[in-house]
Amino acid sequence: YLLEHKELCKLLDCQAMALCRNMGAMHKERLPFLELCTLSKPYPTNKILDIIATECKELGQEMFLIGGCVRDFLLGTESLDIDCCMETDPYLFVEHLCRKYGGSSESHSSFGAVHWNAPSGEVIDLTQTRTEVYPQKAHLPKISPADLATDLLRRDFTINAMALPLRTERKDRLLDPFQGQSDLRQKILRTLHPLSFWDDPTRIFRGARYASRYELQCSEMTAEAIQFALQDCKLGTDISWQRIGNELERIFQEQDPISAWHFLEKWTLLEHWFPSWQGALPYLIQVQETTELDQIDRQEAFWSINRPKGFLSV
Repeated sequence: YLLEHKELCKLLDCQAMALCRNMGAMHKERLPFLELCTLSKPYPTNKILDIIATECKELGQEMFLIGGCVRDFLLGTESLDIDCCMETDPYLFVEHLCRKYGGSSESHSSFGAVHWNAPSGEVIDLTQTRTEVYPQKAHLPKISPADLATDLLRRDFTINAMALPLRTERKDRLLDPFQGQSDLRQKILRTLHPLSFWDDPTRIFRGARYASRYELQCSEMTAEAIQFALQDCKLGTDISWQRIGNELERIFQEQDPISAWHFLEKWTLLEHWFPSWQGALPYLIQVQETTELDQIDRQEAFWSINRPKGFLSV
């Protein structure tokens, strides 16, 4: 069946699609049309990105800034990670950069990712565009190379499904097939398809972090998709405690973890998965407001509050 990117999802639709998936059918979202649109602000300037853009032109290759760094650029906030992607294997390109400009490379072949540790100290992540297929709910996906349109389609939220072409002569263009730039302006958290959280429930925690950090509210489809995943995915069975623990750690590392926690409560995640944590908020607030604690001690204090048994091995 074909799923278009529209706000037409109802809970029953999620159930029907999940049933098809369990029976071996794979839903196919319609690939986005990658039309360049106008940026809402001037193109970012960065010496390392200028080097990459120059080398791409000389080698006849295309490179894209993608994901969170594009989102942060549009918001005017500093991005700790600069992620680039290309439709071919980036290994030879990074080796070329190392020979010409110095630095070192680090390869992660299972994900088609190569890190360039630039001489300036910056770390640039370069990946090959890919597709992800989830054979079972909440399991890690099977990965294979794909084009840029397919890579954007596999992402979690519209605000993370944008790309900036580094080679273009027009420095005011953006690839934004799902209107992520508009969602950022309107402060909307929107997933790309109704089974997104069913495929990967850790995206619920990620969504709470984004909603807190950027003051976003769920679209109707996204809210319904969260509820379906919470009801249908079993913690500790469909998804490991360790993966959930990693996401909770990331929440505790946020500048305002209490705000993210409020979203987990609002979305009924605690009610479904951590009922013993529903009364933990006052204690978390107390920890947050204890000025004597440094960041590491504060994170450990968060963890010590009603730590579920399943997290002992994390």
